[in-house]
Amino acid sequence: MNSILRGLLQELIQDFKVRPLKVESAVHQFLIYIPWDERKAYKNQAFAKEVEKQSSYIEMELPVTPRLGEEIEIPIIQETGNFYSGHIHRIKHRINGQTQEITYFVHPWDNYYCNWKKMEEEYARRHQ
Repeated sequence: MNSILRGLLQELIQDFKVRPLKVESAVHQFLIYIPWDERKAYKNQAFAKEVEKQSSYIEMELPVTPRLGEEIEIPIIQETGNFYSGHIHRIKHRINGQTQEITYFVHPWDNYYCNWKKMEEEYARRHQ
């Protein structure tokens, strides 16, 4: 029994020596759109469908990673007539092999993050 436990311990120690997966590159993916639940709430559904068609998606490699709440503008998309700027309201990271895919969900006119931060500060101020 001791030899079995010793063998398991040796395997466990060897597993800790294995190097972690090294991610070599990053791809920044931008989805500029009106969220589905917001489009669904529009009374004019023809307008909601038109807004959905104006959504944009583009992949890039950037030297600096944008943060939540920041405003992004991609003028090359502007030529298509689709949404080309807005505020980042959600960020998703996905590791795909040796590539980190960073997806930014961008709202073309509302800045949810800044609105939330203002509410948070107001709440903290009132409850101190």
